[in-house]
Amino acid sequence: MQAFQNIMNEIEARDLKTLGPKFTWFNRRSGNNKIMEKLDRFMANQVWMDLFSEARTYNLDFFCFDHRAVKVVLEAGDRNIFNHPTHSFTFENKCLLEEGFKEAISHAWRVGQNSRDFQERLSKCGEQLSKWAKEEVGNTKNMIKEVSKKLDKICRAEEAEWDYREVKLLERELKKLSNQ
Repeated sequence: MQAFQNIMNEIEARDLKTLGPKFTWFNRRSGNNKIMEKLDRFMANQVWMDLFSEARTYNLDFFCFDHRAVKVVLEAGDRNIFNHPTHSFTFENKCLLEEGFKEAISHAWRVGQNSRDFQERLSKCGEQLSKWAKEEVGNTKNMIKEVSKKLDKICRAEEAEWDYREVKLLERELKKLSNQ
């Protein structure tokens, strides 16, 4: 640990202020045995901070683990520094198993057939598939978000209110959703 601290001091790295929940780890116990700590952090030196002056870090929800992920967003306005839109199409593997998927993808591809370039056609196809998936399959990302919020709420509660059994049930639900 001392060697790590020496390197951080040598490169003058500092812990960036993180938005969101304060603690990034808990021992999955309740009552007097419950321990919560800030173990996970994002560190950078002044050179990096000058290059990415608008960067923000966030502690995300617990997701099937005892640690929160730390997300770094490198943004300038409503677009990130690499000039990509902040929203993108996400394909969920469970769609492959759904009846009607082949028809949906064929329809989605035909919708963009009059587009001038491949990227535009691909974008229209993604929009159509997203719409189909939400209507026919359900939005796993939103379901995961809702279960994560419930889990996070429990973990933030006073120790007397913390219910480990409910945490386990929510973790199983998250695992099931993430495997879909």
